[in-house]
Amino acid sequence: MPPLQEWHIHARAHACAITQRPFVEGERIASALYWRAGQYERIDMCLEAWADSANRVIPAKKTEEPAQTHGAPQPEPKPEREAGTADAAPHPDSPAMPAESSAAAAAAPEAQATTAPAPQRRAAKPRMLRPVSHWQSTYERAPSAGDSEPLRKGDAEALLRRLLEEENPAHVNVRYILALMLERKRILKPLGTRTEDGRTILLYLHAATGDNFIIEDPALSLHQLGPVQDEVAEMLKAPAPDPVPPAG
Repeated sequence: MPPLQEWHIHARAHACAITQRPFVEGERIASALYWRAGQYERIDMCLEAWADSANRVIPAKKTEEPAQTHGAPQPEPKPEREAGTADAAPHPDSPAMPAESSAAAAAAPEAQATTAPAPQRRAAKPRMLRPVSHWQSTYERAPSAGDSEPLRKGDAEALLRRLLEEENPAHVNVRYILALMLERKRILKPLGTRTEDGRTILLYLHAATGDNFIIEDPALSLHQLGPVQDEVAEMLKAPAPDPVPPAG
């Protein structure tokens, strides 16, 4: 099962990943989300870089290197002569070969075997990955961590961010309900869904900050919704949220 790192919030970058040029306030930028080596990765770039389709794919990370052969390649051993056999005698009618020519002919195969270049192994081309989701947005510098306010009563977004940072598997149901609440308030925009190891993953984009939220859909049944919403209300210290119908 993939590590819990995949539930992290992916923040918007402040510079183009291709040109390294810092983004300007109000600039339209392109963002892409990739599934690589068991986790999600986000890349932000300027529209000029995004226009080049070669920049929209990334190489898959290698999980293991092929075995390397140490030392120079050795020539294949010659087959040994079977016991009791002798070199073929020349035909009586064949003209005699001079001793020097005979020695040169005998040495020729040996010279070819030692001077033949070793075959070169072609480097395998890396497998390229396409984004699982991509979008365009307007760049706005997010407030620094020092400007963030403590969790306020009824602040569903702050609670969801805190739970995602804690990465507690016991809160998967609460995170799902909070995400649905923020989607209904148009704070989070759905980007799509994916299936990883039999689990449904919801991809969201924060409308104001451009952050990605990656939430697991626990496929809650009707009888589970009530207790989970009560748990959310207790965490928010606010009246119970409106009932949320199950997905599908």
